[in-house]
Amino acid sequence: MRIDEFKPQKTSKNSRRHRLKTVSVMGMSTRESKYEIWRSQKNNEWYWHFKASNGETIATGQGYTDRRNCLNAVSLLQHSTRCKIYSLTPHKPGA
Repeated sequence: MRIDEFKPQKTSKNSRRHRLKTVSVMGMSTRESKYEIWRSQKNNEWYWHFKASNGETIATGQGYTDRRNCLNAVSLLQHSTRCKIYSLTPHKPGA
């Protein structure tokens, strides 16, 4: 899948969001999970978020001045599903 394959989805009078095609996350089928990108009417920047199959937003990104940079950030996430997880806070047993 190319990252720039998307379908326009009008969500309200003042905003327009673009839904990227279905992706696979960590080897799980995510038929209904999706990345959405949109341009803010307030500051004209591009944003993304990732929605789980239940419709809950589980990850969001910063604002990007260029749509291409926003799509690049989504692409990096799509290709990082096998990255290691590092805990920055020591684990305390029983906590």
